[in-house]
Amino acid sequence: MTNDFSRIGFKVGSDEDLKRIYSECGSQLNRTETAEGTAEVLCPDNLAELWFYGLPGEEVQPALCEPSLRTRASHKVRTSGLFRCKESPCPVLELMFRSYRGEFKLPMLLLNHLENPLRGDGTCQAKPVLFAQTLHVYTDREDFLANQPGHTDCPSVIPWMDLARRDVREPMARMTGLTDNAELRVNPLTGLAYAVLTMNCFGFRFPVAADFDQLDRVLPKSGSVLSGTFWICGTASGKETE
Repeated sequence: MTNDFSRIGFKVGSDEDLKRIYSECGSQLNRTETAEGTAEVLCPDNLAELWFYGLPGEEVQPALCEPSLRTRASHKVRTSGLFRCKESPCPVLELMFRSYRGEFKLPMLLLNHLENPLRGDGTCQAKPVLFAQTLHVYTDREDFLANQPGHTDCPSVIPWMDLARRDVREPMARMTGLTDNAELRVNPLTGLAYAVLTMNCFGFRFPVAADFDQLDRVLPKSGSVLSGTFWICGTASGKETE
């Protein structure tokens, strides 16, 4: 889900919890009205960034939250399309990564499409962040392969597809890769811990935000295999094909 606040140290069990989060963050929010009349609100100075979008005449709704990572990797990639998202007013940009094993697609919820509109038919600098929806940690590649009845390889990327709705993409994928960095952070607004990991997949390093409870409250060691389903979102900029 887009509004998965537990991945950055919030516990949300009701609408009242959401209202409390908005209230706590309110003093740090900056509001920008775009030419289209859509409001974009950002909390940049915290460990947690909160993004909000509202269509003209509608109440502003949270679109995404992500960890504030100063060293977040930027990847120069081709784009193969811009699609609607069922869960958010933001579009989904389909990224094409060229690796030593060939190309793979990664559908990313595009947060900054209003300030930097893209058509999805060129190249861009993309900064995807992965939110772990399900997550399993294996000691190493051998441990991972020994516990895969379907013989899934490591690394691997399998985007979610809806062939019945070709104009719609879910910004989600089943991904497997090696972790080479893991750290525990504390949300300054709640005091709750959450994990920020780095997953290396086909030579590309992606930041991952995960609920600490998903890891049984133990950070994985370097060289461990991460495997799960991830909600993918981020920003992109670049000059596309005319």
